[in-house]
Amino acid sequence: MEQPVWVYFGIIISLFALVIVSNVILDSQEQAKGLQVSNAVKKLGEMCSFVCRSEMDTLLTERIELPSGAALKASRLTQSICAQYRGAASCVQCPCAPANYDLNLDTPEHLQAFSSASFECSFERLAAGVKIGCKG
Repeated sequence: MEQPVWVYFGIIISLFALVIVSNVILDSQEQAKGLQVSNAVKKLGEMCSFVCRSEMDTLLTERIELPSGAALKASRLTQSICAQYRGAASCVQCPCAPANYDLNLDTPEHLQAFSSASFECSFERLAAGVKIGCKG
């Protein structure tokens, strides 16, 4: 009688441990995606600053990775580049006004299609500021 009780107890403890481990793994993956967004915004900000200090018609590119569920936005009004992921926003200021740009990966199609994707973002120095465009 006592041995089956210990078997059931062991099974329950094992299931409980499995749930805890899976939650830790999922949290770690979400943190990694949040860090991926922050790194992408930092790289875009550095490139925007560099292009702003460059001569007219300078065209440079920067490769970034963004997770599905992220949204990238450049705003002429606030002179910033921002990305949002799961309610957390990461922004950088650009010394010259970036043209308005939106890249929304928070759609059902993007969420089903990929976990993370690479984009080649171009920065072109114009008289009015910087034109940004990402393809991937």
